[in-house]
Amino acid sequence: MLNCFNWRKRPLPAKVQRYAAADVEFLDRLYQAMQARLDQSEWAEPHAEQCAWLLQTTRHTPTPFDEHDWRKLKGADRLDPEQAAVVHALFVWRHQLCTHINRAAFFILPDKALVAIGKTAPRTPEDLSQCGVPASTVARRGHEILALVDGAATAPPKPPRRHRGNPGRRLDKDQVAAFNALREWRSDVAAYYTLPSDLIASNSVLKDVVRLWPERVTDLTEVPDLLDWQIERFGGAMLDVLALLSQ
Repeated sequence: MLNCFNWRKRPLPAKVQRYAAADVEFLDRLYQAMQARLDQSEWAEPHAEQCAWLLQTTRHTPTPFDEHDWRKLKGADRLDPEQAAVVHALFVWRHQLCTHINRAAFFILPDKALVAIGKTAPRTPEDLSQCGVPASTVARRGHEILALVDGAATAPPKPPRRHRGNPGRRLDKDQVAAFNALREWRSDVAAYYTLPSDLIASNSVLKDVVRLWPERVTDLTEVPDLLDWQIERFGGAMLDVLALLSQ
């Protein structure tokens, strides 16, 4: 089955190359057909603005490796100090190895196996296999892992204190009522246009709207991430909902 194929293999067999090419063979014609339908609809400009916003806000910015992130692994919060020391040492080792050989972490040592090693303190390659370590890793790196298990005797360093970001002030009672009313309005609009609710306005946008409690449509330009097309099409209706609640 091609969905189980190891895509790291080189060279790719001809059958696999054809399979991969088929994923994009019809995309240009599909794009042309969908763009033609879009141009004939009332959504061409909103679509362009939404795409531009997505390109601006969804760019991936790699974050640096943080040795304290081992604490986020499932089950890490139930480790004793000695077990935690093992998991921390393996977590750092795995990152260094993956960086050096340019492989994804789960190919080398899955998170679940990493925590299992910390809990059971394996002593033999067979023990590592019982922890869920891939056979290839046991064969190539088993001795390194066992050495780390034996050598991890000190507790892992404590993470530095992090300042929490400002998520925005909490909504008061009236604002909560307005937020719920706007959500109901949004559901009706989304159903009418057969669009995803978040495309009308996300929850975070609706919360910013009720915090601002605008009196004019132009006030909505102060709401972050509320796009011009959303204000033009739905701004008046949002104000109508708030006006009803103000009576």
